[in-house]
Amino acid sequence: MTAQRGGGTVPVMHACGHDAHVTFLIGMAKVMQGLKDDWSGTLILMAQAAEELVEGAAAMVQNGLYQRVPTPDYLISAHVQPTSTSGRIGLRSGKRMAGTDQLDVTFYGVGGHGWAPHVTIDPVVMTPGW
Repeated sequence: MTAQRGGGTVPVMHACGHDAHVTFLIGMAKVMQGLKDDWSGTLILMAQAAEELVEGAAAMVQNGLYQRVPTPDYLISAHVQPTSTSGRIGLRSGKRMAGTDQLDVTFYGVGGHGWAPHVTIDPVVMTPGW
């Protein structure tokens, strides 16, 4: 993807966790392809839909995932961990990061005009850091 800046085209990217997830999958596919003489079996590399909503995995199963994809001998997953040190990779076999909570908050405001902000209820001010 590119954007115009100062009269020239510069590369840009969305830079959210989904970009990292896709990069992990592509990188893992390249590594496993390069090691193909060292392993055998079925490897599944899959991105989970709607992982941030905690609904993606269940929706994939309900949509027939297990009827569409063969049972893997290897299943590798990865996730962005913002508390991790840059350049560090943590590995562990078995289940990991399987729990989650979700909290939905609705902020109600009352609009107004810029000349009278004191008569508005600005939901943006109520949500610092968002």
